[in-house]
Amino acid sequence: MDYSNIRVYAKHLQPPSVIHQACIGDWTRRYNGLGNDLEQESAQVDVVLGKVRRRFVADETDSESRPTGTLNLLHEQPVFGTIKDIKALHCNFEPEGEINLGTSMEIDQLADHPRLGYLPKGASPTVLVVTSDSGVLSFLTFHYEESIPGAAEHGSFHVLKEIVIAEPGFDYSQAGAKIAIDPTSRIMAISALQNLIKLVIIRNTKKSQFDPVERISEIDIKGTIIGMDFLTPEPKDKTDVAILAVLFHNKDTSKYHIATFHIGLQNRLTSPLSIQVGTSQLVTNPLKSVVLLKALPNIPRSMVYIDEEKITLVTVEAPTDSGTTNISRHTHHSPLQLLKRESSEVPSEGVTSLSIGDVYPLISACATPPPSPYAASDQTLYLGSDTSELYRVNIQHLTYTMQFELVTGDKPVGNMMQVLARRQFTTQSLFSEMSQDIVLNTDYLIYSSDYGDSGILGIKEEEEGIDLFAITELQNSSPILDFCVREPLLPGRDSLYACSGMKGEGAVRRVRYGISVESSGNSGNDFFSGATGLWSVKENRKNTFDSFLVVSFIQSTKVMRIEDGVKEGTLALGQISSGASSLIVLELAKETAVVGDQFLTHSLKTIATRSLKAEPTTIHCWAQDPSFEESMEGDVNLSDFYCCVGTLEPAVLVFQIATDDIREIYTESLSQTGFESVTIPHSICILRSRDGRGKVVVGLRDGSVVVYEWNRPCKEDASPALRVLSSPRLFKIGIRPVKCVFSDNVLSRTLILSDDLWLANFDLNLEIKPVLFDSEVTQACSFESRDDNQLSKPGFVFIVDHHDIQLVTFEGAAKYNHQALVLGQTPRRILDITSKELLLVASVGDGFPFAESTLHLIDPDRVSTEAGAEKQHIVAEFALKQGEAVYCLAEWKIPRPNKSDAVYICIGTGLFSPTGSEVSAAAPKTGRLVVLSVKQSKKADRKSRKFELDLRWAMAMPAPVFAVSTFMDM
Repeated sequence: MDYSNIRVYAKHLQPPSVIHQACIGDWTRRYNGLGNDLEQESAQVDVVLGKVRRRFVADETDSESRPTGTLNLLHEQPVFGTIKDIKALHCNFEPEGEINLGTSMEIDQLADHPRLGYLPKGASPTVLVVTSDSGVLSFLTFHYEESIPGAAEHGSFHVLKEIVIAEPGFDYSQAGAKIAIDPTSRIMAISALQNLIKLVIIRNTKKSQFDPVERISEIDIKGTIIGMDFLTPEPKDKTDVAILAVLFHNKDTSKYHIATFHIGLQNRLTSPLSIQVGTSQLVTNPLKSVVLLKALPNIPRSMVYIDEEKITLVTVEAPTDSGTTNISRHTHHSPLQLLKRESSEVPSEGVTSLSIGDVYPLISACATPPPSPYAASDQTLYLGSDTSELYRVNIQHLTYTMQFELVTGDKPVGNMMQVLARRQFTTQSLFSEMSQDIVLNTDYLIYSSDYGDSGILGIKEEEEGIDLFAITELQNSSPILDFCVREPLLPGRDSLYACSGMKGEGAVRRVRYGISVESSGNSGNDFFSGATGLWSVKENRKNTFDSFLVVSFIQSTKVMRIEDGVKEGTLALGQISSGASSLIVLELAKETAVVGDQFLTHSLKTIATRSLKAEPTTIHCWAQDPSFEESMEGDVNLSDFYCCVGTLEPAVLVFQIATDDIREIYTESLSQTGFESVTIPHSICILRSRDGRGKVVVGLRDGSVVVYEWNRPCKEDASPALRVLSSPRLFKIGIRPVKCVFSDNVLSRTLILSDDLWLANFDLNLEIKPVLFDSEVTQACSFESRDDNQLSKPGFVFIVDHHDIQLVTFEGAAKYNHQALVLGQTPRRILDITSKELLLVASVGDGFPFAESTLHLIDPDRVSTEAGAEKQHIVAEFALKQGEAVYCLAEWKIPRPNKSDAVYICIGTGLFSPTGSEVSAAAPKTGRLVVLSVKQSKKADRKSRKFELDLRWAMAMPAPVFAVSTFMDM
């Protein structure tokens, strides 16, 4: 074989400082011959980070001070090959007998140094357990070399015991991939990547004859092992049982499962292990990967698993019959949806951007604080993603409910995260009338990052929230994460492209064969985040040196033409937080609300609020005429106002709005409808037929539409004879989230957006038909246009490909005319102000959230294609705050006696922190409800009138306002 034409491209992490494992212990404790009498400094912990060991000292905190701490490098030592996992094992020791080691001088010399089978009597009882590609399970300790001058603050790791558990290398079926240790340190589990778990029985041992392993047993698992952990047993069972939970994927069934093994420990040293098994299939979308399993140390017999969209709590019941298997039942509680991320990047001019649907951050690591000293208490869980989000989840141990908090949005987390320490402090409550002290916590969290610096964060609880503090960083100096060649069939004539992943210094580098290295695309300038992967893509294999470079970044993927000038189209993943879990109804005060054209600032008041079990995703309200349906004699109709809410559960809820109350009259869990695949509601609207029947249309995030019959309740003090929503029908129209487009009145038709356009018509029977349109539509609104004879024609306004606006008028079932509108900025939301025959467009400038959002008022009658008149249809503008994103627009008509309706525009926003100095830099945590009016001059000629957007009222909201709905007439 001729090897002369073979070229090998290699990559190297320089320096290889990405951290993949970490554990904490007390290896630097010094006894000085006093045994356990000498206590380690309470605020100090030792941290082993895979290849280096550091000492972290957390300073004491109080209610006023900023958390601080130091991380000092003590030692770095190559031990063996690539480390797979590291855990800390606490050993229990037997009393020492007489040891015949020779002379007293030999005893003193030997006692100072750990070695195989020997641990010095002054050493810490905590040892490191390490697996690597050597196939060996190693027990290590850390020892100070005090006899060496200048080594008082240094030391080294020593091997105490080695056990061969696998063949060298990375065979999937060989043990060593993951380690889990029982909280009482009496049993240890070591898994392979597939099919096998080894159980290592731990016994008491002597330091002078260190051998803590009694024997090793095996468990067969049919599938790929995703994760495993030991659960906390009930206090009464703590000495008798260990509970191992294993998350695995069965390739034959393509399903995820959890298996729990109740392992009897009483006779573990003298008899075969007594193991009782329970299994359950995960309640998750089979197309979504399950990525993590984590035990909850504060809640006995509990764990969470995390997939691509949600986190689910699982509790395990105690076995009921020791003589059988599969008797341990698992309870999967209601999941908590992860916070959705929203596309927010703007494609470059002239480049078409592909659309993406709703996505969720992929959780890469999780961590829990040290166990609480109490038998059962609430649990804190930290979740990190490689797309910069860090969350804190609070889990109630009595109700098994979970709540999300976004800690920060600019910390990409790798596959390692751990709470180093938790410090408590007391402070007086600000919300209690009595002088009362409350206990709060500060957690010190260490995290790794494959694409940037690792670090330690201080997360300090406050009575009304949390504060985030950066303690220190562990530098990761731009490792090369991936590479590709442009033309692999032309060795010696091609360039090598490599990408580095440091968030602040990341770049794409071109290595010209034997000539030079060129760097471009610094993340701080053009590409926003470090690059993590490269591919070369060709339209035609025969076209030499005509290819695209596909670069995956932390928060986006970019396609670049490889030429002197770089052009890019972006598929961007922004981040958006969930709205408040409540429904709020505001009303206009009846007296002196509108005086002439003046809208008083105190005119709005909250008349009712309603807590929701899950975060709302969409809201639609309508008012129904009592004469519209037949009423029974003597019956008093319920309130004519209704509100339909979609939530993350996923579920659809219907509320009746009374004078001072919000009453839930119906709940439909979409997961129990019997359909094969149903996901979260994305939009809701109601249709009315000619004969008065109603249909509720629910668009889902997976490209499906569920249509219900609307059955209005008739009696307040009795349950309705029919379900409010009944006879659901499922229509699959695409794979992207479904948006419903409707006017401000309930009509018989609505436009539906998904992969394509669809028109739903309910004149007599419901029909959903496709509309042929040659461009992707991302937003739309309904409007009425007029021809030269002043005849009204139904139409829609489209936002096409995220950056163009088209006015479309339907001429028939499948015919339409369309006309482009020039805006100058990127449109995000659009509204038809029907009473004014105007359009309102919310747009953002380049570089949002550093740029302002702008509202543009458009008169469709002034659209012109003449030179110099491209923007004459923009008749008014209104600038919002910097970093304020518009999420929803609604027209609000308020009746006035003997006058035309007062018309206002309701705007729901979310406030970012464009400076990046606050926690809300990556996702809005607050918002505003803004009310505007449209002023116009009284000229007879409409095209000569002047318009103005006037701010009437604005209210700060504790969370972003994602949905606003006024009551539409039905």
